[in-house]
Amino acid sequence: MFSTELELQNLFHNHLQKRITTNESIIDEFNARFGNVDIVKVTNNSDYTFNNDQANILAEFRYARIVSLLHNKAIRTIDYIVKKSGYDYNTVKYILKKLVFFDIVYEVNNGRYLIHDNFSFPFLEFTSYEAKLHDWKKAIIQANNNKNFSTYSYVVFPDETAKKLATNKNDYFKYNNIGLIGVTKEEYKTYINVKKKVIPLKKNATLISSIAKFILLAEKQKLII
Repeated sequence: MFSTELELQNLFHNHLQKRITTNESIIDEFNARFGNVDIVKVTNNSDYTFNNDQANILAEFRYARIVSLLHNKAIRTIDYIVKKSGYDYNTVKYILKKLVFFDIVYEVNNGRYLIHDNFSFPFLEFTSYEAKLHDWKKAIIQANNNKNFSTYSYVVFPDETAKKLATNKNDYFKYNNIGLIGVTKEEYKTYINVKKKVIPLKKNATLISSIAKFILLAEKQKLII
């Protein structure tokens, strides 16, 4: 039915697009930290957003990494941040200075930091999809990587392949909490559902940078934010 994975991906994108709600957006080849994800659905559950400067800086992993170690109530010292981040003192100091400049972080007193009172994270949920024609093992590996920032993670196959996997490899998908979807030219069917994974922003730099990257894309492509 499908001669290439791209053909499968494009058709599945079209099927998804027909079902999205007003607070959802579909993005192809989303640039996560560890590589592009074939398709991502983003659900916006809040009214908060970053301004452009904040989104640009937090899209860089090193800035997101430092922010992930901070809190809006519990003060973090620069020594704590250096130890937890693995970055050297001068790098951390430079990053914090930039974060302060863009009102993401403020310095309580010398070398002690909090998340800025006026800064809030948007509550976005990511659902990731990896499209494959045959290689289900590779699909599971990629889908597991996607769980670093995704609330739900699925793999997508031609329908006949998905049916066989649902019967013969069901335990692999359920053990890894990865969903399985089959696609035909007319529709798609979910053969294995996935449990919701609550992903806290704290200590999750990949999620923070993904939120920032989506905001930048949304403004550029006039998507829902």
